[in-house]
Amino acid sequence: MEAGVEHLGRGTTQHVDTMLIITDANVKALEAARHINDLAKSAGIKHIALVGNKIGNEAQAKTVKNFAEKNGLSILDFVPFDQRVAEAEMRGETPLKYGESVFVRAVNRIGEKLTTKGD
Repeated sequence: MEAGVEHLGRGTTQHVDTMLIITDANVKALEAARHINDLAKSAGIKHIALVGNKIGNEAQAKTVKNFAEKNGLSILDFVPFDQRVAEAEMRGETPLKYGESVFVRAVNRIGEKLTTKGD
């Protein structure tokens, strides 16, 4: 789904069993993530997890971890900031062509976690 909470209010999540909430470490994004988590729970989504995105240092990771812990949110993983991804986005290119990037490795790791999780 696209970013935002509109899908949760329209009933388009009725067949969704897992939702990832992608957030960076700023307060507004984290507050939005908490709101989305609450809406997803209300919509009956079974598995909800945060993914910390564009995490550039341990302080940012800790901010997300502390917020999640304080608000009872589960963290699946973190995607580190990758300058090559930012540059690819500015050119309108896919960052997936950078197979050696920390971004691609993190996304692959998240995919593995999702496909091997038990119900």
